[in-house]
Amino acid sequence: MSTMSEKSRTHTVLCVLGLCIWNLACAIDATALSVALPTISNELHADSISIYWAGAAFVLCSAVFQPIFASITAFGQRFAILLALSFFTVGSIVCALSHNVATLIAGRCLQGCGGGGLIILTYVVMASLFTLEQRSQYTSVIGMIWTVGTVCGPVVGGGFAEVSWRGIFWLNVPLAAISFFLVVFYMHIEQKPPESIMERLTKIDWLGCFLLSTSLTLILMSISWGGVMYSWSSWRTLVPLIGGVLVLVGWVMYSYSGIISNPMIPLVVLNDRTAAISYFGNLVHGLAQFGILYYLPLYYQVALSYSPLISGLALLPQCLLSGPSTAITGLLIAKTHLTKPFSFIGWLLFTYGLTELNLLTSSTTVFDWIILNIPSGIGLGILFASLSLSTQASAENRADCSPEEKVKVKTFSAGLNPFFRAVGQASGIAIGQSVFSNQISARLGPKTGRDAVALVSELKNLGISDPQRVVIVDAFVGSLRVLWWILVSTTALLAVLTLFTRDFAFVIDESVESEMAEVRCSDGESA
Repeated sequence: MSTMSEKSRTHTVLCVLGLCIWNLACAIDATALSVALPTISNELHADSISIYWAGAAFVLCSAVFQPIFASITAFGQRFAILLALSFFTVGSIVCALSHNVATLIAGRCLQGCGGGGLIILTYVVMASLFTLEQRSQYTSVIGMIWTVGTVCGPVVGGGFAEVSWRGIFWLNVPLAAISFFLVVFYMHIEQKPPESIMERLTKIDWLGCFLLSTSLTLILMSISWGGVMYSWSSWRTLVPLIGGVLVLVGWVMYSYSGIISNPMIPLVVLNDRTAAISYFGNLVHGLAQFGILYYLPLYYQVALSYSPLISGLALLPQCLLSGPSTAITGLLIAKTHLTKPFSFIGWLLFTYGLTELNLLTSSTTVFDWIILNIPSGIGLGILFASLSLSTQASAENRADCSPEEKVKVKTFSAGLNPFFRAVGQASGIAIGQSVFSNQISARLGPKTGRDAVALVSELKNLGISDPQRVVIVDAFVGSLRVLWWILVSTTALLAVLTLFTRDFAFVIDESVESEMAEVRCSDGESA
């Protein structure tokens, strides 16, 4: 018995290691392009809008395909994992071999589809293996992996950009192979009764997936090119924007209508003030996080003349602090059984850190920008753990649900965290690009705003005191300040909203936990 127990523990550790590896690969891939975009743009002759969509396409497809892959687990978790890893690996190869921006974006879409599946499958696998109290610890580990990966991604991207940016994508192939072996061969879940292909297909909300993906794409596309490629009053901007909003409203009505018994996102999960605020917090967390990771490197490369690699290294203060702060917060929440104080403190620190970014100038010293990055790094890490656990604690304590509904709410509560965060990340890139390009257009002219990223390469040929360089640097710094203030307003809003949430202790309802155990078995691997 002890031998089997030891063997089971070893297999669980190896399975979790596989989860960590594929989450690290996804995290690095999501942000590695942030410092390499000027280099890639120069080689592929792409404008600012299209090259930033190479980043946004990944996280947007990731967000949309997370609930799709949650439904695909009806075919078995091993099948879903294999499919997600295949998308991610093939997309990586397409990106590595691309010779134009259209092919690069297509590859990023494939990567995002697989990456979204891998993200949601992490939570599905953990829900199958661990109880809520155990998941609080493992969620912190995954959170630490993501905070480290997303901030170290620019370092990896910067390093490859100085040699060959294609290496960013080739790196994913061996990581995907290792994680597939560890998870598929060491994940042991009870089998469920066999179902027909038709029964499995009917469990997937195809229409809901189409409506949500269409609405998000239309909205973010119109935001990204509004005021830059087309004016905000142009029908080319207004039609997709209004159309996207209408389709989004249609998706909400469809999900609430009861037409389908298994909607991709059961909106009953959001019928709680604390849960709704926490999920919105995940969205804003992702928005602000990627607003920093994709646009702060521009400041380093333009204002301080750093190389892509050094620009990536300049984000290390956040990496070295956000990872440990995520882990420590998870441990403290596990001991105190409280999340609200940590979320509030996290939003305050994040807001303060974003405010400090407005102090960055062309003469900021290394010591100064290191200090200025510390608060946002700590705040990011705290929020990663507290927001994720807050939604799960809220689901655990829902009193307005039947036992069956409560099981569904608890099952979806963890998986919606990365979904809303990914939507926020895509929004952060698109909104950041729109704000930055519009501000550059106002300062340097419309044509410059459309090709602002190309200026990074041109600045290398100008002297430090060249009047033209001074004008461009001032325009970049001023444009980024507008973006920082917008991010400050969003995080400050969440700090206020957090005061209206309730704090729930992680008290396990044994009757519901017993039913969840049955669900884990019934949702396990197919024969």
